[in-house]
Amino acid sequence: MKLFTLFFMLSLTALSTQAQKGDSLLLNETKLSRPLNMHRHQLRISGTHHLALSSTQYIESKKMPSFETGRTRTYSGIGIDAKYGITEYLQARLLVNRVSETITEPAFFDGFGSEFYIINSSREKIGWEDPQLWLDYRLPFFGKRTDVVVNLGSTFPWMRSGVDKPTLQTQPSNLVFPDGSEFDQISTVENFNTGNGVMSLGYGVQLKHRFKHLAINFQSTYYLPLGTESVNRWELSDSGFDYVKESYTRQIPDQLTIITGIEIQLRPWLNVSGDVFLMRSRHGWNEVADQKLLVATSSLTQVSVSYEIMTSKRLWIGQTLNLSVSGTNVYAPVLLTTSAKFNLFL
Repeated sequence: MKLFTLFFMLSLTALSTQAQKGDSLLLNETKLSRPLNMHRHQLRISGTHHLALSSTQYIESKKMPSFETGRTRTYSGIGIDAKYGITEYLQARLLVNRVSETITEPAFFDGFGSEFYIINSSREKIGWEDPQLWLDYRLPFFGKRTDVVVNLGSTFPWMRSGVDKPTLQTQPSNLVFPDGSEFDQISTVENFNTGNGVMSLGYGVQLKHRFKHLAINFQSTYYLPLGTESVNRWELSDSGFDYVKESYTRQIPDQLTIITGIEIQLRPWLNVSGDVFLMRSRHGWNEVADQKLLVATSSLTQVSVSYEIMTSKRLWIGQTLNLSVSGTNVYAPVLLTTSAKFNLFL
């Protein structure tokens, strides 16, 4: 992470040296007054860091803290968002994200033959997600107070998907029961890859309407997976000391996200905002033994507060705090996002 941060800052310094020193519309615009798209020949590179401070889980629609389920989840990630204005109304956008996620399961007792074991497991996902490429077109027939942008993009299945063979470690447990029985402890780790395995089509719309010192924002994005893939499932064998591979076909769920809120320009250098985030994911399935098993529909509602500070005409920094308020079949993090946006004029 430290090497990535150093590389990112050095890259910004090098690009800044090459950037033209001439004037730009952007130099005279606050965040509130800027259009949703980049101006022509304007390049913005944004770096973000995501950190889940804590988490609960919604099992169906019931909120279950980690001390009740025994499950814990840690999450962090970094992201790069590059936007380039092809024309004054059309921009290209590239998104890449690297995630690190670990979910631990509580220990429980199980029996294999006449022997008993304490089993605990963790699921790890570390690596780059599938990149996303978007084209955003800002409709030209609205005035300066209103922006309407149509988004069309795709994720590309360039990263590995599925799960590798789990690792397994057996060691004596320190638990001794009243009858003198001793249990072995089995620890398993499943390494999930970060790709989706199939391309997803994305489309959506953005809206921003400005008043004198505040603006109303709306954004909706829908991801539709194209096709299915065959992946492996690993089941613990009857002996309890190895895994057996089974192949199955899966359809990843589609996903709809909606974000709506307001932003206020308190000072020319300070912008604050509040948003409501809605997510719904459904229609996924796994086909096992010629039977399609539906993936449970999941949903999440969050509220967020954020600020952004113009530290210079080219560099903006900000933070966003997301709080989960309701959900269904989903982990619900308290998520802190820190971002830095750097603008170039080519």
